[in-house]
This record gives sequence, structure tokens and C-alpha cells, in this order.
Amino acid sequence: MIRISISVVLLMFCSYLTHAQNSLTFNISTDCWGGEVSWNIVDDQGTTVSSNEQAYGNQTDYTQAIDLPDGCYTFTINDSYGDGMNGSQWGSCTVDGTYNITDDQGNIVIELLAANSNYGDSEVQLFTLPTNGGGNAGCTDPNADNYDGCATSDDGSCTYPSPTAEFTVEGGSCPGSAVTLTAVTSDLVDSWSWDLTGSDQGTASGQSTTVTYSTAGTYTITLTATDPYGGTAMSSQDFTVVDGLELVIDIVQDNYPQETSWDLVNENGDQIASGDVNGATVCIADECHTFTIYDSYGDGICCGYGDGSFTLTLEGQTIGTGGQFGDSQSISFNCAPGFDCNNAIDVAIGEHTTPFANAWYRFTPENNGQYRITTCNRSTCDTKIWLYDYCNMQLFDDTQESALTYNDDNCGVQAEITPLMAAGTEYYIRIGDTDNACGGGELGFAIEYMGQVQGCMDQAACNYLPIAEIPDTCYFPGDPECPNIGPDLEILGDVFYDSMYATTLNNADECYINEGCLAGFGDVRLFDLQLTLRTSVLRITSSVIQQINQINLNLMLVTITGTTRVMLSM
Repeated sequence: MIRISISVVLLMFCSYLTHAQNSLTFNISTDCWGGEVSWNIVDDQGTTVSSNEQAYGNQTDYTQAIDLPDGCYTFTINDSYGDGMNGSQWGSCTVDGTYNITDDQGNIVIELLAANSNYGDSEVQLFTLPTNGGGNAGCTDPNADNYDGCATSDDGSCTYPSPTAEFTVEGGSCPGSAVTLTAVTSDLVDSWSWDLTGSDQGTASGQSTTVTYSTAGTYTITLTATDPYGGTAMSSQDFTVVDGLELVIDIVQDNYPQETSWDLVNENGDQIASGDVNGATVCIADECHTFTIYDSYGDGICCGYGDGSFTLTLEGQTIGTGGQFGDSQSISFNCAPGFDCNNAIDVAIGEHTTPFANAWYRFTPENNGQYRITTCNRSTCDTKIWLYDYCNMQLFDDTQESALTYNDDNCGVQAEITPLMAAGTEYYIRIGDTDNACGGGELGFAIEYMGQVQGCMDQAACNYLPIAEIPDTCYFPGDPECPNIGPDLEILGDVFYDSMYATTLNNADECYINEGCLAGFGDVRLFDLQLTLRTSVLRITSSVIQQINQINLNLMLVTITGTTRVMLSM
């Protein structure tokens, strides 16, 4: 029995030594708004072990006994108004509050730190028990892997994470192009050394540096990263410099950068590079290339939803800019004349030979009248001819879409068109072939003036023809011939005017007005036409261009499951 009793006493004594209690006292003197103050103490396991036992009054002293075992603790004092206990900052109060925690010997464990008692919403302090210097030994460096927040003395046991030494390479790959190297390393790294053998610089230091290479070749870039504790890391990348031309693609994003992308293709249609809204620097061969920028919503990058833009710079010279487009915009550069409408070859009446199949020409007639553009009896392969009055390569393909007129196989497998053309107007002519039938070779063609156009020259007539220079019979409203010769669409002026109104549309569907949304039933087809409205007789005609009293009218036909709706906007 005696032995058992001794064991019990020893166990109780050891338990007391292991979980020694510390008698503390929390002291607080409140300002004029004591009810705003609360506090708590949390141990290293996240458990709240003590807090204020009551709501505090104004300008009052309070004490509260606290018993805590040895350990590491976090003390937090809060103020619900957010001005700490700095009551004197307000004219109605002259008192600032204060607080501290003392041990049973009267030693201060923690006390108010904030100047003027203004700790804002809260003040946090850490403390360790016991406070008599007999605390725990351990790693006291917060940067170490084995940091011990409860340690009161450092025992030299700190260990640190191994540093990392990755890096990115951005810039051109042409000789002389600037290449930016940026280290992506761990937080503790504070020293970077670059081995740039073969470059114009040789070596460099710093987290980011710029390097150039004067000659083509493959070079090894090596980064060594060092932390304050002697740890090092190393990584290498090969970088290839090729002979060519430096193309810099700069893009300023609009409000919807996720819609933007681009690509770059060579004269064979092979993709050389692509990217998003960030642009790039690319080294390209000395040949024809086409840059195309896309917008997935179809409203370009300027100027309805932000002032976006793009700039192409080739060997230091700006070769193209833009931003206002629909689905896409293309710019061809470093190309042979006639490659597309952007570098079309100026041409006049006469016999001509294209430098290659599918060549583009720019023709400006000197006289109103009818013209013949033909490959008949001038080429032996299957040819085509397209005529446009504007240049936008994104809208042009091998069909007649977007063309003023087009022909294939007018005379055997050759082509011919005889359009009416207005003096001083710029037209674009494409002379091409069918499925590479001509092997990309030269094509003969001619442009001929067929003479003046005969037609009605009275603007009030139903059959008025603006480019007519030889008078012909005119028919006026009320004449039985008018319905047979035009116009294509007639609008009743008084009805049209009285039907215009403004209204506010309310709809709970979030997709109703948001960009990127289109809701409806069945198949939707949109036709966007630019027509002209004559105010004198309120008639629309798609066959001629009125030259006086004109109002541009946007006409959109929306066909949904067989029902056609016409929306007009002035």
C-alpha cells in the first residue's frame, strides 16, 4: 500500500511539472466607450482558453484572473467601432483606455502597444509561458521550415527550404533582338547570377535582365539562384537565334480581352505563330506573311467596349495598325504586289498579264460607262474574275459573296464581266483561277471601255440611272410602266414617320442584353444591307445610288422559323 501511494504521489507531481499552471491577471481601464471592447486568448491548438467575462462599462477599471499552463498563446483585443480605446480623439471624451497582463510576481507579460491607444479594430500579441526565462528552446526564425512560435531561445536547429531557379524567356529570336530573362524563384532567394555565354553581355545579375545575340545559333542560358542561408539552385535552357526579320506584335486590349486572339501565316498558309491579347515578338523569314487578329464576339477591339488597338512593327518600321473591325482583320506584308487588295497593283485600260494567278488590281475609271474585263482568248486555263468596290480581305473568298459582280466560264473556261462603273470610283479586280487550274502562273486579261451608258437622267423618274450620259425614256410615278421598272421596295412616308417611336424593353433574361448572348427559337439568319432612302418620294432601290436628298438607312432582316421581321434605324 505504501508503494502504491508513493506511485500516485509521484504521478501527480510529474503531472504538475508537465502542466504547470501560471497565475496571470488581466487589467484594463476603459475609455468612454467600454462596451465596444472585447478580448480573448487562444492556445497553439486554436482553442480559446480565456476571454472577457463581462461587458465593460465606461471609464472603469477591471481585473480578471487567468490560469494557463506553460505554452504559446495569442492574445487579441477588439474594438467594435474601430478606434481602439483612443477616446480622447473625440471632443466628448478626455480618457484613453489601456490594458496589460501580469504574472503572479507583478511582471508584465504583455501590454498595450498602439500609440494613443488607437489599435483600430484589433490588436494581436503573442506570448509564451513561463515568462521567467525557463521557456522552450527551438528555431525562432519564421522563414525556417521548423519555426517554433513557442520557442523563447534559438537552439540553432533551423532548417530552410531548398531554393528554386526557374526562369522565363521572352522576346525575339532574330540576331540583335532584345531577349528578356526573368527568374521565377522561391521567396527566400535574394541573389541571381546569369551565365550568358555567347551573348553580347556574357554574364548578368538580378532577377530580370535583357540580353542580345549578334549571330544565329543555339545558346545555353544558365541561372544560379542563392538564398541568405547558403542554399543554391541552378537551371538551364537552350535558346535558338535564327536569321530573319523581327516582327513585333503589340496589342492594347479592350474591355473583353478573352475574346482576342491572333495568328501569323506564311505565303504557303503555314502557321508561324499564334497568341492571345498579349502579342509577341517573332523572327520571320524574308517572305510574304499575313497577320490576322480575331474577336470571338465579332465587334473588334475598338471602340464600343474599350479603346483597344494593335500595331505591327517589322524591323523597326510600323507596317500596320487597327482595332475597328468585326470578326477579324488581316494585314499582309512583305508580299509581292498584287498579293491581296491591300497591296493591289494599279491598272489602266489595256492588255495586261498577272505576275501569278489570283492577283489583285486597283482600277479607277476616268469616265462613267460600261467596261469589259475579260480573260477570253488570253488564257487557256479555267479562270475567274471578281469585282469589288472596297477592300476587306476577311470578307472575300472564292465565291461571289461580297462582290459587285463575278464570272466563271463566260467564254469556254475563261471569264468576262461587263459592269457599269462610275468615274473616279476606286474598284478592286481579282484575276484568278479555279482550284489552282492555272498552276499559280501568269494570266492574260484586258480592260476595255465599252462606252457611255444610255438611260433616264431625270432624278424624279422611276427608272432614273445616275451614271447615264445618253438620254433615254423616263417613266414617272403614276405611269403604268413604273411598277415594271422599279423601285424594288416602296415605303409610305406618312406611315413610316408616324410609326417611329422610342420604348424601354424590360426582360428578366440576363442574356437579353449581355455581350456574347443571342437567344431565340429555330434557325436565325441575319442580313445586314446598306440602302438609300430618297426623301422626295420615299422609295428604296438597290439597283441605283441616289445622289441628292439622301438618308442612309440600315435595314436588317431577321428570319426566325419562317417569320421575317424588318427593323429600320435612321
